[in-house]
Amino acid sequence: MADAAEVIGGIHRAPGVSYPTLVPNVKGLDRALEAASKRGVTLGEIAIFTSASDEFNQKNLNMSVSQSLAGFEPIMERAKEEGIDVRGYVSGAY
Repeated sequence: MADAAEVIGGIHRAPGVSYPTLVPNVKGLDRALEAASKRGVTLGEIAIFTSASDEFNQKNLNMSVSQSLAGFEPIMERAKEEGIDVRGYVSGAY
């Protein structure tokens, strides 16, 4: 996610299309908001995610599923303050 600012800046937005931004934690949301602001765009929607298994989640996010679920609340609160819609995903489902 280190290149988020470049990605946000490189998107050619089409009217009526949603561009959800993957956000792993509050710090990620802060970085996405900063990158969008620098590029003169707004974040209309973010995507939060966890995994179906602790092993996959530990490798992907360096935390358990329960820890990642607990981290959703501050992200969603911040997104609400900023007027950003939130989608939730489960990755690595089987």
